[in-house]
Amino acid sequence: MVADIPAGSRVIDVGAGSQVVRGLLPEGCDYVPVDLVSRSPDTVVCDLNRDALPGLTADWLVASGVVEYVFDVDRLLGWMASAAPRIVLSYETADGQTRYYRRARSWVNDYTGEQMCALLNGHGFEVARTAKWKLQTIYWLKRV
Repeated sequence: MVADIPAGSRVIDVGAGSQVVRGLLPEGCDYVPVDLVSRSPDTVVCDLNRDALPGLTADWLVASGVVEYVFDVDRLLGWMASAAPRIVLSYETADGQTRYYRRARSWVNDYTGEQMCALLNGHGFEVARTAKWKLQTIYWLKRV
């Protein structure tokens, strides 16, 4: 997922959790974890549904398994577009899934693959490529 990120990049990890991304980055990267709770001294604490989004910028932004929990996805994508020109984002699309399936996982939105691509394009992102991992779609995005 982060193989394209070159050494020396500044990387924001939104929904950093246990900070797996930190260990996958090449040497020399500046890692900025953002999460709902502090999991390390350098964590930027932010509730994506309630707080003002942090004024961070980076070369790359990673958001894996986060969008499903966000009510105002337009607000989040707008912030992402201002934070980094390149993004790696994963999302389990609602193609063929019931609302019950999604709410049972505490997910609050239901975008199909087509709708997600339209949202991303609407926020100035080009989908450079996609891949599947389990039921997640991974989107590699470039700001245009």
